[in-house]
Amino acid sequence: MEREAQHFRRDIGLGEGHAVLYLVYSELVGVDPDAILPSLAEHLTFHSDLDSKEQLVIGGPLETPDATNSGHGIYVPRVPSLAAAQRIKAD
Repeated sequence: MEREAQHFRRDIGLGEGHAVLYLVYSELVGVDPDAILPSLAEHLTFHSDLDSKEQLVIGGPLETPDATNSGHGIYVPRVPSLAAAQRIKAD
């Protein structure tokens, strides 16, 4: 996969090939992990769209210690800046 140079920050001393990543934490509103089910298809489409545009590094749900769905999740968008990550999160 070819990456654009703007995704790598050489100005902060990380060295060649090191990227600054932005982690987006998605927190469930309320306490019922199944509350996400009505909007799950839209949520998965959003992540699939990011992936098809090569804008998704990694993402997925977070489980509880007993291996059940917590309703929370994380993803790391491939973006050049914090502002760009915030724009994706806002959409």
